Amino acid sequence: MPKPETLTSIETISGKFFDLANPKAKDVDLHDIYLGLEREWRFSNQINMNPSWRTVPTVALHCVFTQYIMTMFYPIENSLMMLHALLHDAHEGYMGDISTPLKITIGNNRVNEIADGIDVAIYEKLGLPLPTGKEKDIIKKADRISLKIEASLYLPSEGSWCMEEIGDKKNELRKYIVDRLMMSTGSQWMASVQYFLGEYRKSVRKNIQKIA
Repeated sequence: MPKPETLTSIETISGKFFDLANPKAKDVDLHDIYLGLEREWRFSNQINMNPSWRTVPTVALHCVFTQYIMTMFYPIENSLMMLHALLHDAHEGYMGDISTPLKITIGNNRVNEIADGIDVAIYEKLGLPLPTGKEKDIIKKADRISLKIEASLYLPSEGSWCMEEIGDKKNELRKYIVDRLMMSTGSQWMASVQYFLGEYRKSVRKNIQKIA
């Protein structure tokens, strides 16, 4: 039987061992990430479930919602930015959803170092450039808006502690995520990633042909 090479490795559903302390692109499996995100609930699982919802508020759904919000800042034709949004928490497919309060408790820096290392391996596996500093700022903005809307739907406080300004988009965004929860049986994260990967690779081929 296969065994992990290190005590910092986790075994994934695909049968691979993924080393959290030394992540490698060869060990990345998109389906492993998808299952990890699809089975991880938001807000440390402390969610008021609505019986009318056909799916649950997972990290995968959060990533899809953040990608939708990204279209407020970039056209949907910008497949790379859509991928950045979909993948912004992809490391949590391996790490789990570590809440901000827990990160602060155990030390933000080390948690972020581990997450960054996993992101590098994921992006290398998919053949994507990592987001720039400016792109990270936009992703963070979209992420915060997503957090605010989700908290308003999932938590008793309705996210009163989250001060992100949303403006007149609030009702539209709430409707989008409620429709996702009520109408879908899953987040569609995998399908979205595969679609935008295909679009991104097409654009890269076109640019190469132009240069040639």
